[in-house]
Amino acid sequence: MIPAGHQDGSLQVALSARNYGFLADPLTTILEDYANGGGDWGAMNWRDNSMDNLEKVSQSVAPDVAHIQSAVEAVYLQKPVIPVAHYKQNIAVNERVRGFVFDPYERSYYLNQMTLVNVDD
Repeated sequence: MIPAGHQDGSLQVALSARNYGFLADPLTTILEDYANGGGDWGAMNWRDNSMDNLEKVSQSVAPDVAHIQSAVEAVYLQKPVIPVAHYKQNIAVNERVRGFVFDPYERSYYLNQMTLVNVDD
């Protein structure tokens, strides 16, 4: 629902987990999240010229660190999204549930794969 809300402009607030520290090169994901006009999972209707420069940097062989730093600083200072510094995911699954899959990115709960069984069987 988050990407759909971004597309039609109806999204008012959303909570999504995003950890750039797990990525080998987070530049592509940052570009998608904070692109001018907004990405599906990042800032909505936010614009900063440093993102245009970041797009150019991502396509170069020798990226200019100053452009990357400028873009990251713009995100940090302007806060187009509100960062949550700590988040803990707790999971509890009843023994009658079969087919449970945990998605650490919380993009899908895989409800179509779960079934309920009788434990007496």
